Amino acid sequence: MDRILLHQALSSNGNSKIVSKNDEYTAVMQQDGNFVVYKGHHHTPEHAVWASGTYNKGASPHRITVQKDGNFVLYDAHNHPTWASNTDGKGSGHYYVQLKKNGQLLLKDGHKQVLWSSPLKTEQHHHHHHQAAPAPTHGHAPTPAAPGRPAPPPYGWGCR
Repeated sequence: MDRILLHQALSSNGNSKIVSKNDEYTAVMQQDGNFVVYKGHHHTPEHAVWASGTYNKGASPHRITVQKDGNFVLYDAHNHPTWASNTDGKGSGHYYVQLKKNGQLLLKDGHKQVLWSSPLKTEQHHHHHHQAAPAPTHGHAPTPAAPGRPAPPPYGWGCR
């Protein structure tokens, strides 16, 4: 199942997860109160794509549910909300949350209008940029030496 329907909940002590249709991502209501999307089947921090940021907030067990007012809310055992999509009153109809094949969570209304989405992790792209960029130099970047001429002194401003 890749979605949480209206009035349904994921619970940290019961039905705790949904899985994307391509079986690559899992959204888990964890025992520690955090709601996390993982890539792959290893539920470890380095595989986390997005999290509600509610680790150890409130009393266990926790549940996350789609409400009839359009809000997607995480509650602790005492019904205290620890996280919400803040979409109450937006859209209309049968709201649901879907875990997409790219690892993104989408909250949609009955007209399939997206009311909230988890940010996509773009870390894969950043790594390539860092590898291609030259190592940072301290002070002034040395100017490349012309063939047959000595390189300028590292901090030289000409003759003093």
